[in-house]
Amino acid sequence: MLKKSANYFKATNSSIKCPHCELINFADSIECRRCQLDLSGRSSETSARRLRAKEVGRRTFGFGWIFVGATVIAVLIVLYLNQTPTEVTTVVSESMAARTTVQEPAPMFTVEQEAASQEAVTKIVKKVKSFQDSAEGRESYEEFESSLNKLKSDLNDELLSFVRQLDGDQTFRVEVEATIREYTAAASWWKTTITYNDVFDEADRKERTQKNFESARTHFTNAVNALAR
Repeated sequence: MLKKSANYFKATNSSIKCPHCELINFADSIECRRCQLDLSGRSSETSARRLRAKEVGRRTFGFGWIFVGATVIAVLIVLYLNQTPTEVTTVVSESMAARTTVQEPAPMFTVEQEAASQEAVTKIVKKVKSFQDSAEGRESYEEFESSLNKLKSDLNDELLSFVRQLDGDQTFRVEVEATIREYTAAASWWKTTITYNDVFDEADRKERTQKNFESARTHFTNAVNALAR
């Protein structure tokens, strides 16, 4: 029996190989450093029992950690499910509150203010059309500038009376202002061609001013159409 055990462990002068995990241990080792198998030559049955007991202990320890981890995850899921309805309720409540908010009514105007606004619109349209029909064809820069300055002054006065805020009213104001900007740009370019007449000729002046005139007419058409919607 001893002879068989000695052959089984294959001991050498300097080392011994574990028959279980094949780790090379020192020759005087009593147990394997890796699997703790008995290397002293005692019965293989006793060594096997000790080894199985240690493996069972390691498995039990591992299962314990798995159980703890699963428990923690379960607790976190429960907490999440308990919080979610509260968060959803809060969002729904805020949404319902936003929908039920009473909107402020549109500002109301007196009969006098409405009448004044309508009269201002009529005068603005009439004055701009008159300027377009006469001033655009003028050959004198001084006459064009004088007519444009008068138009600006008249429109400023009329826009002060135009206090109405119905659909299209603000668009009308914006487009009228754009109309005046285009005529002002035409006047500025016309003056530039006069100042630098050695560089720009009459053809240069008309080419640029005609583009401004066309853009001004487009803006004014948009202004009139905004009131008709």
